[in-house]
Formats: sequence, structure tokens, C-alpha cells
Amino acid sequence: MTQVQARTYTASLDARGLGFGPPLPAKPSSGGLHIRTASIRHGEQVLYAPAESNLEWFVLGNTAQARLNAPMGLVEHYEAGAAGMELTWVLQQPLRSAEELVVECEFTGWSYSTTTAAGHHWADAEGVIRARVNDARVVDASGRTWELPLRVAGNRLLATVSPTILSEAQYPQ
Repeated sequence: MTQVQARTYTASLDARGLGFGPPLPAKPSSGGLHIRTASIRHGEQVLYAPAESNLEWFVLGNTAQARLNAPMGLVEHYEAGAAGMELTWVLQQPLRSAEELVVECEFTGWSYSTTTAAGHHWADAEGVIRARVNDARVVDASGRTWELPLRVAGNRLLATVSPTILSEAQYPQ
């Protein structure tokens, strides 16, 4: 999945993260959106920061994944589908303390536009909304789910997982 060309979007994976754009051929002014995991923190402990690691991507079919933190079994996973890209983080084992987990994603290229009931929207240089990010969902190894609203902070989206969810979740180990 180093590059995907779907009917409604194009996507590629590079050193900056996921590149996302309109379907080809697109107007040069459309540009694109780059999404990357900026950090994953558990309380004060940094589980992942991009400056501290070189990611090795494993690609198979329409999926790509990289290990963000080997001792914790923390993995970033992308899957391309007809409707868009899905980004998942997998935590393979429970965390040791009762603190919240915060996942922070950085968006560059297009500008954050607005939040609606449908999600968080990014617009190109001409103000055309080109991308939407839905709120997050925590899914544990048993299939139990928790809805997780995203918080906008400048060009970043933050997902905060409560200590209650972390303690109740089943992990794949």
C-alpha cells in the first residue's frame, strides 16, 4: 500500500506519514493532506514520538503497519478501503498505571476547516473541503467498543482514552 488510487481519493505512505489527496487527475492547487502520529502518551510516559524512531513499514495488499514501540507491542496500522483510509493503533498489552492514554495526530498541507456531526473537515487552498476524519472508537480484543470523541488543537487531533476504558479492555497479547 505504498500508493493507493481509489475512485474518491489517492493515498500514499512516506517518511512524513500518510499522504492523502483527491482522485487523480487533480488540479495542482488541490495539494494534499499529510497525517502522522505526533505522539502517544500514557500519563507523563511517552510511548511514541516520531523523532525517537525510524519506522519500518510492512505492506501487504491494502494494509500497512509499523511497530511504534516494540516493548509495549504498540503498532500503527493503515487500511485502504473504498470509502477512504482507516488508521488504527494496536496496544497488545495492558498499561501498568491508571492514567489516560493520549494519541495525537498531526495534519499538514490542507487547513482545518470545521467540525460537523459528520466529523472533522480539512479544506484545500481554495477552501474546498477535501477530507473528513470521523470520531474515534476503541475496540478491544473481545470486540467491545467505546466511542471516543476527538479534540481539535490547531492542526492536530487528540484522542484521549480514559483509565476506566484501559482497565476494562481486553488485550490481544
